[in-house]
Amino acid sequence: KHSERPEFYPPKMFWVPTIAPSGLFFYKGKEFPEWQGNAFIGGLRSKALIRINFVNTVGEEKERFEWGNRVREVDLSEDGSIWVLEDPPGERLIKFSRP
Repeated sequence: KHSERPEFYPPKMFWVPTIAPSGLFFYKGKEFPEWQGNAFIGGLRSKALIRINFVNTVGEEKERFEWGNRVREVDLSEDGSIWVLEDPPGERLIKFSRP
């Protein structure tokens, strides 16, 4: 609740339990044209790449891509593929693209 500090806006989205976000970008690529403007968030606790779709200023979680390890960082490449970096031990660098 934010009634104690009216100068702050409440969050547009939140997770309980937390996903422990670890990176964010808005998609602007050619690999997945249907995802234009969607946000992608890496999750340490959720161990997932999370896709958020926005309608006006309201975000909605649309998909979770899970690999079973904490996601340390996410990034978008120039060709539109998505890169996911996991935490050690057993860390991997995963390229997320169409087959």
